[in-house]
Amino acid sequence: MTQPHDESRDVRTDLLVTVASLYYELNQNQQEIADRLEISRSSVSRLIKEARDLGIVEIRIHRPIHRDYLLEQALLEHFKLQDAYVLRTSNDQHEGELLAAVGRLGAIYLQRAIENMPPRTCIGIAWGTGVHAAV
Repeated sequence: MTQPHDESRDVRTDLLVTVASLYYELNQNQQEIADRLEISRSSVSRLIKEARDLGIVEIRIHRPIHRDYLLEQALLEHFKLQDAYVLRTSNDQHEGELLAAVGRLGAIYLQRAIENMPPRTCIGIAWGTGVHAAV
């Protein structure tokens, strides 16, 4: 026999799954979900957060280049930098893989820097294996 507490938990879980599905899978905005379920937009926001907190929704970011975002943030704050890119590496990477990853990350940084430069700006670049991998 199902306990009343279990039934209310099942109803709540079903609501969380419904809201999460509408938001993440069907790309409905919070107001559309609120209108559909006849609840407030702020309730929808809380339900989405609760679904994430309970593990009903998991968000994964697949990064082709593994950066150490925490160390980047620490460097930005400590040295008052405008930008920092830190490559996360492992001991089992051999030199060729590491150099290629450094080159890809350097190329990404350089592309972003060039796009944000004022017109008629000059840049100077040293030469070496890391720069060679980036260009």
